[in-house]
Amino acid sequence: MRAEIEECVRERIRIKAFLDTVKMPKLRTVLQLTYIECLDVDEIAIRLDYCSRQIQRLQDQALDLLET
Repeated sequence: MRAEIEECVRERIRIKAFLDTVKMPKLRTVLQLTYIECLDVDEIAIRLDYCSRQIQRLQDQALDLLET
């Protein structure tokens, strides 16, 4: 169990490092809510006052930026 927790912590640190490379605040926020706070698309849409489809587009856009 301890090893699993430690791996989760390491993974969160790696994700946060990737988030720091995203310069657009809106995209960074969407990624943080998705991968750090573990919210689903509908929860993020409510929190940011967007429609779910727009959140999906922002997630796609942010992930595309990270892949380049």
